[in-house]
This record gives sequence, structure tokens and C-alpha cells, in this order.
Amino acid sequence: MSLNSRLKFFSIWPRFANWFLYVTCKIELIIEGEKNIPNEPCVIVSNHQGQWETFSMQYLFHPLCTLLKKELLYIPLWGWAMSLLKPIAINRSKPKKAIVQTLDEGSERLKEGLFVLLFPEGTRVKAGEVVMIFDSGLLNIDKKFFESQYIFLINNIAETFPKKIGYYAKGKNLEDIKKLFDSSLAGIAFDSSISIKDAFSIYKTGFIQGNFDESKLLLNKSELSKEINEYCDSICKIDNTAGWVCGLGHGINKNTPEENVHLFIDIIRKRFNY
Repeated sequence: MSLNSRLKFFSIWPRFANWFLYVTCKIELIIEGEKNIPNEPCVIVSNHQGQWETFSMQYLFHPLCTLLKKELLYIPLWGWAMSLLKPIAINRSKPKKAIVQTLDEGSERLKEGLFVLLFPEGTRVKAGEVVMIFDSGLLNIDKKFFESQYIFLINNIAETFPKKIGYYAKGKNLEDIKKLFDSSLAGIAFDSSISIKDAFSIYKTGFIQGNFDESKLLLNKSELSKEINEYCDSICKIDNTAGWVCGLGHGINKNTPEENVHLFIDIIRKRFNY
């Protein structure tokens, strides 16, 4: 059975599910702007608020390739069947490798004539919350591609969900991401390589997440305390920090002592009266 035939066959279940929901619960599927759905393959960026969008998209767009976490393919029967549909199965614990894999395999699927479905939220979130897109592997993205196409994609996502999307661009400087400053993003997060003072002087339309270098949490408590206070001093020197969100880059190193995390939180709370 060809891939196209397998996709049509497996779409029978979501079609039946929506039909059954309508017959039994009067839940009707209404698509607004259906005429705007392109015929040619494209990337579909969907929100993730429940079970519905994970399977209904399988027949609304055809033929379709889904980006998913590889662990789903280990589920007996369902996962095995899903693997026959040629998904892009990524390891979310290795974000740099995952984003490169997504770009490579996503481009291949588009060339093969498939729509590519992805959920930037990664997991389900409640309606109304701000969703952060963590781009931690941007160093691996070609500069020309980033400026000509990638920025355009992020702007489109922001316009689709105005003031609902936050964006963290690790590996890019202020000059690289200036084109995002006038977008409909709720805010932008910067890694420790970017001056938060400079960010505040340029970006005025959303929150700013200014991140402490998470690698410093591996220092001894005395050195770490000094680094955190110097970081706080740099923030305090900024005239207006309205909208500032304190953070730790893209997370905490697995070898970070728990007491250092508590130290960081305690000093931040004390210095800024949280």
C-alpha cells in the first residue's frame, strides 16, 4: 500500500469520530476561511488545547506528515501504525538536533508533496495562556535562510495568535532578530549573551525575558551569589524595566546543585521584592 493510500485509510478513524460526535452530541465542525487553505503543500502551525486537533488535522489536510515526539511511536498498535505514515519523530530532550532534523525532514516532506503539521507549544496548554517558542538551536540555521524565511514564519505565527506567543531566540544577536520587534509577539526572551539594557532600549512592544547564564549555577555558593547580585545590579541600572521577566536561559543543567537553584530564587525575590 502506498503512503498516500495509507494516509487515506488511517484518516477514516478521525472522520468517523467527528461524525459520531455530531450524531450523538451535536458537536459540529465548522471551518472558517476554508477557501484560504492552499492546495500546494505547506507548514501547518497548530495550537494544542486538546485531543481534537491531533487527529482531525489528519483529514483536513491531505496528504499530511506530522511532527511528533518519538516516544509516541512506542505505543503498541497506535504507535506502530503511526510509524507507517512517515512522521517526523524527534527527540525533545535534544532540542538542537531536533530543530535541524525538523528543518531537514520537513523540507523533504514538502518536496514530496506532503503538508507538514507541527505543534509549537509541544504539549497541550489552556486557552488564553502565552505560549513560548524556544528556539535553542538557531546557531545551526543558515543566516540567509533565517533572515529570508524563518523570520517570516515566526511573524506569521505571531499574527495568527496576536499577543499569545513569546519567542526565545538562543544563538542570535539583537541585529538578527530586529525584524521581530514590530510583530504581534507577546514578548521576546534573550539569552545571557545579549545586553538586557540594549534590549530594553530597542524593544518596546512586549515583555522582555532577560536570562541569567544558567551555566553559572554550577559555581560554588559564594561565587554564584556574587554573580547573581551583579546580574541584579545590571537590571537595577535600567531606567524602566516594566515587563521584565527573570529567567534561566533554556533551563537548568542536570548537574546543578539544588541549593544553588534555591539561592538564585531567594536572591531574585529579595532584590526585586517578589
